[in-house]
Amino acid sequence: MLATNADALQAELMKIDQQLIETQNDRITDFHVLSELTSTAIPPGSKLILPMFRSVPQHLKTTGRIAVIQHSAAKDRCDEKYGEYRWNPKFYAFGQAGYGRPV
Repeated sequence: MLATNADALQAELMKIDQQLIETQNDRITDFHVLSELTSTAIPPGSKLILPMFRSVPQHLKTTGRIAVIQHSAAKDRCDEKYGEYRWNPKFYAFGQAGYGRPV
């Protein structure tokens, strides 16, 4: 029992080490791409500083895309409500067209 637990823990440690290595390589690659895009030499160990904004301008808060996304989300919620009802086409066809008995 203890050997299997130790093996499971060892596998988890190896997985975490692999993820750390992949993250470091991704960071180096990202800095390299940023260097190529800006045509400047940016070393991989550079610290990036985020600019401070006092407030977001009003025209950026309500763009057309955001309004469309909000409208789409509201429509999806309404569609989910309609999806909860069960619809039996044979029964409705009998009631509307009047052919035969429903099965």
